[in-house]
Amino acid sequence: MDLRSGDYGAAGTPTGAALLERHGCTQCAERNVNEQSGGQKQLVCVLALLATEPSFLLMDEPFSCLDLPTYRRIMALPERAVMASHDFELLAEFDRIIWLDQGYIRLDGRPAEVLPAYRAHATIVGAGDSLTSG
Repeated sequence: MDLRSGDYGAAGTPTGAALLERHGCTQCAERNVNEQSGGQKQLVCVLALLATEPSFLLMDEPFSCLDLPTYRRIMALPERAVMASHDFELLAEFDRIIWLDQGYIRLDGRPAEVLPAYRAHATIVGAGDSLTSG
């Protein structure tokens, strides 16, 4: 997809400049990719995914290395998201957390239920870790 194209696809799907404009990112079309910050590149990648109108987004640590304004822009997107993260502050904002442990669901519920259990487990497991033990 050419992000500088302002037209719409055959099914009325916004492309290029229309998508960037809707999300307040028209300045990204004016600069070469290597002139953009890491956060801008990440945001443009997420917007390119949105052009396909997915049912949900699947993201792995999507907010690492983002500045606060870009983080807020991505968090404000109306799309449903499934993401892997170890950021407890971020996870506390979600409706539901699924804690995966060695490929199995260990706990599934609200942040107030899952995060304390995960922290307790991490403390126990970390106690025997050669990196954290003295």
